[in-house]
Amino acid sequence: MPNWVNVKLSAHPDVINAITCDKGGEKDVDFELIVPIPPDLKDYWTGSTVSLEEQAKEIIKCKLEYGNQQHLIPMTEKDKERFRELYGAGDWYDWCVQNWGCKWNAQTTFCNSDEVGFETPWEEPYNWIHHLSLKFPKHVITVEWEEEQGYGEVYTITAGKKEIEHEWECAEWADEIQVGDFTVAQCIKSGGRGYEAGMDKYVEGQFYLDYDEEACYSSLEELKQDLVQQV
Repeated sequence: MPNWVNVKLSAHPDVINAITCDKGGEKDVDFELIVPIPPDLKDYWTGSTVSLEEQAKEIIKCKLEYGNQQHLIPMTEKDKERFRELYGAGDWYDWCVQNWGCKWNAQTTFCNSDEVGFETPWEEPYNWIHHLSLKFPKHVITVEWEEEQGYGEVYTITAGKKEIEHEWECAEWADEIQVGDFTVAQCIKSGGRGYEAGMDKYVEGQFYLDYDEEACYSSLEELKQDLVQQV
């Protein structure tokens, strides 16, 4: 399973309407509304290639048809070469990574008139967002994203120009310590999204009780004393 990136995109309703469609009575973000995958790439699977003879056998055996757009047809090296010449990518997977910035379409989490939330695998779909910004150059688009391990950014993009407002890295930790029923860890590298730009959620050198940023102590002794007083 991939690590997921949570994305919130805020913009004028015209922008939101352009990137969402009705699916089963609910609005979903669809990258293809702005940057569609070439239809013939969707006919083929990705991964290892087969010989022309093997491809023909599979097409006959499974009664496959060109134009299926279900990634069913096995791909030959000649197919890959042809697609590289046409689209700059040998298959749909590489095309999505190059043109969207991630391998799969958005998994929508919420949709309002002026903002949407969605998840993408491994990476933020910056290439797609850049295309979107160029399509709506007069509108400011605000993006907040965080990878599930804890690093991310907040930025605005207007006419393709990105301006970072806040960025943060993952915090790093020393080995955990058990104190009674609690897990204690010392932060050895500051990180995580703080409440304000430029602030970290976790601060280097501090001790945290169950990774709660509110339960922060300057020393292990201070933490233990506080627990004793709470009993």
